Amino acid sequence: MRLRAVSIVIAAMLFLGCDDRQRGARPEIPTQPKTPAPLTSPDITAVVVFDTAFGDARVWAVATVRNGTNKAGFVTLRNPCPVVIELYGTEALGLPPRWEEWRYRLGCKSFSNPLTLQPGQAVTVSGYPTPTREILGDSLSAGRYWGAAVITVKELESGFIRLSLGPVDLGT
Repeated sequence: MRLRAVSIVIAAMLFLGCDDRQRGARPEIPTQPKTPAPLTSPDITAVVVFDTAFGDARVWAVATVRNGTNKAGFVTLRNPCPVVIELYGTEALGLPPRWEEWRYRLGCKSFSNPLTLQPGQAVTVSGYPTPTREILGDSLSAGRYWGAAVITVKELESGFIRLSLGPVDLGT
C-alpha cells in the first residue's frame, strides 16, 4: 500500500513538472477564418475603350469592382463576359437598346467562381473587343450612340448594374 502511495506521489510530481505537450494535452486547433459575406453594394465604375490597333476599330468596356467596406466580401461575376456593352439611340438608358452585346456573344450567361475582395481591394474586368464594323453590320448605321456597361453581379438585388459610358461614335 505504501509503495502504491509513493508511486502516485512520484507520478504526480512528474506530471506537474511537464508542460502541456508532454502531458498529452490536446493540440490547439487553429480557428478557421470566417467566410466572407457577399458584397451587396460594391463600388463599380466603367469606361468604354476604343482601339484602332491592327487597322480595325474595336470597342469594349472595362469595369472596376471595389470593396468599399471594412470587411472582406465576395462578388460573383459572369464568365466569360463580366461586362458587356449596350448601345442606345439617345441618352435615355431606360429605353430598349439599339444593340446589345448579349446577342452578339453566345455563352455569356454563366457565372464564375466568387471573387473575394479584401477591404479597399479592387478588381478590374474587361469585356471582349468587338469590331465596330460588326456592330454596324449587325443592325446599326454609322453615327453617335450612347453606351452603357452592364455588369452582372449575382449578389446584387437587381442582379446587374448598368452604368452610362457616355457618347460612343461609331464609323464617323
